[in-house]
Formats: sequence, C-alpha cells, structure tokens
Amino acid sequence: MFGAGGRRSFTEVCAVKVPACCLGATRRIYVRPFNHRLGAVALATCLLGGADLPQALAAEEGNVGPVESTVMSFRTPHDRLFDIEFIGSRGWAVGQFGLVMRTDDGGTNWQELEGIPGTDLLGVDFLDDKRGAVVGTMGTAYYTEDGGDTWIKAKNDFSGRVFDIDITENGFGFGVGEFGAIIRTDDLGHSWKNITPSYEEVLGQLEEPHMYDTFIDSKGTAFVFGEYNTILRTKDRGVSWEILRKGDSLALEASEGDYIGAESMFSAHFIDDNRGWVCGQSGIIMTTQDGGETWLKQATPTTSLLMDIWMSPEGEGVAIGMRTLLRTKDFGKTWYTLHGKPISDRWFQALGKGEAMLHIESETNEAGEKMTPSMTTLKNQVYAVGTGGMILRLDN
Repeated sequence: MFGAGGRRSFTEVCAVKVPACCLGATRRIYVRPFNHRLGAVALATCLLGGADLPQALAAEEGNVGPVESTVMSFRTPHDRLFDIEFIGSRGWAVGQFGLVMRTDDGGTNWQELEGIPGTDLLGVDFLDDKRGAVVGTMGTAYYTEDGGDTWIKAKNDFSGRVFDIDITENGFGFGVGEFGAIIRTDDLGHSWKNITPSYEEVLGQLEEPHMYDTFIDSKGTAFVFGEYNTILRTKDRGVSWEILRKGDSLALEASEGDYIGAESMFSAHFIDDNRGWVCGQSGIIMTTQDGGETWLKQATPTTSLLMDIWMSPEGEGVAIGMRTLLRTKDFGKTWYTLHGKPISDRWFQALGKGEAMLHIESETNEAGEKMTPSMTTLKNQVYAVGTGGMILRLDN
C-alpha cells in the first residue's frame, strides 16, 4: 500500500496532546489559567474517560471515501496506547499504566511485554531492534538493550511529562514535554539533562508553550514543535535556539479560542533533511521543502485535531487524530477523508510503518498448471494506535 518511508520522529502524545496538560490514570484535569490551552475541560474529560466525543468535533467537508483497515490488537475500553515505533519488522507500542507491546512480524501479531508500572508511557524511540528508550509522566525515562524484554531506569533531572524523544546513532538526542520542557541525552538515553531555555529570551514572552514533538536530521540539526504554532531549531545541541515559526498567545487569548494562526503543532515527520510535514490543531497541516526555513500551509478537509502524520518518499501519506483519517497521494497537495469505523468512533494518537513478509501463492490454470511462481515479498504497512489499546492496520 504505502511505499517505503523515512523514519519518523514520533511523538506522540499523551491524552493530551489535546491541548495539553491533562493526563493520568484518573479523570483529574490539570488546568492552567489560560482556558484555551485545554480547549475545553469537557474535551479533556472525554479523552481521559474514554467517552465518545461530540460529533461536531469530527465534522468534515470535502472529498471522502471508505476506510479499509484491520484491527490487529484490541484491549479494554479504558486502555490507551500513545506511541508506536518500528525498526524493520520489529515494532513497539507503549501506553497507559506502563503498557509495552511488541511485534516481530511487521505488525501482524503483538505480545505484551513486562512493562513499567506506575506511570504512563508517552513516547518511544529505537535505534535498532535491541536498543531503545521510553519516556512518560513524572519524568519517567527508561532504556533497553534487549528489544524491550527488560528496562533499565535512566537518570533524568526533569520530573514532569515528556511527550516525545528522538535519539541519533551517535547517542545524542532530545526529549520534549510540558511547559516548554526540553531535555537532552548524550548517551543513548541512559541519562537526560534538563536544558529548557528561557522562553522570555527565545520567544519574547513569559508563556511557556508545551512542546509535543522533536526531530533531529542527519546533520544533527534539531527541531521542536509545540503550542501556539511554535517551531524552534537548534544547530548546537540546544545551546541556542532560533524561532522558525511562532503564534501569538496573547492574541489567541483575546480571540476567545480562535486558534487560527496559533494552532498547536502535535507531530512532525520528515522524509529527508529538507522535506517535512507537521500537523496539529484545527486540522492544520504544514510542509517545509527547505529544511524548516519556511513552512507552507496545506489545505485539509477537516477542523479536527490531527495527532500524527506520516509520509513516504513517493508522496503517499496519512494524517490521523480525533475521529479523523486523511489520505494523500501527492505529498499533501491534495488531502481527502477516509471515513468509517473504527476511525469514526475513537481517537488515534500515533502512526508507525512496519515491514511484513508477504507470501504470494502461484497462479494456476484450469488444468492445475502453475502459471506464475509463488514468491515472498516485503510489504510496508502503516499502523495507528489509540483508545481501547487498539492497534489498527491501515489498508488503503
């Protein structure tokens, strides 16, 4: 279905990448003074409690088509999966209550591993089929050297929620989290240092935007994406930061919730050092073709929250979120909606691409003679994770 794709910087989120600061096993809501940052307490309550979202949140217009998908794994209605990561045919999904799941066949079969109880895991990143790291609530940070069979607690001097991490082969990596938190590792996630900058100096404002996603390119240039349409870049491992894009939080507050121009950026995906996409609030999708120097908005047929985005080098892509699945075949020049269950009755948090071996039987004629040889080929599949602990394979 999808062509081979580059590695994403997955994110991905907590039950609150929705505007942001609420997450937990209980229904407790964490509210900051600015009410627009939650969107609405009712929305956050729906997310944490697993209730249905109002249909208005998924109202869409434009070209539509039926979704073709296969449920690969489903748990209880109260379970949540927040992130998914693949290295070839091996993949991991992490979520609420320290849940860790793994596949060794490209996503066809999943098994629950010994998790990390007492926390919610929000982000996962692997360098190969053995070495990886996870982060989550309360400063949770662990690493593994055996593919997730065992987890070792990492040192982390930040105690808040970390939403996403990206670690490079040389051991350097970033993590991002609530209230603008940025943490850095120089040893493959074995330890993390809080390097959160002064946002008064960087952005010229006291407000600390939540940061939801991070990506490091092949040259070591790192990007962070977050609240108020904020996109920052560093070329010196976080010593200094430059603004690539910034919305106006004060104008947003005065507008009584109109997010236009200040949408939160929830997830980004790059297919090389120059071409990338980011998605977020109010159905926004933006793209860069010059390594983040400029960002152009792409038209989408939705105003729903888009939690994650994926694109192949051939231009086939998907964006997913609150009861919404968008599809493109031309690098996002045209996005159209795929509708139907289970997309229409739940939210999905993250996307990942796995590689599965597909066996194709030989074709025979009426006499039983083989007309074509049987063969085994590699097929790329994109998976989504979200509420109910669901792992969904996208088939069209």
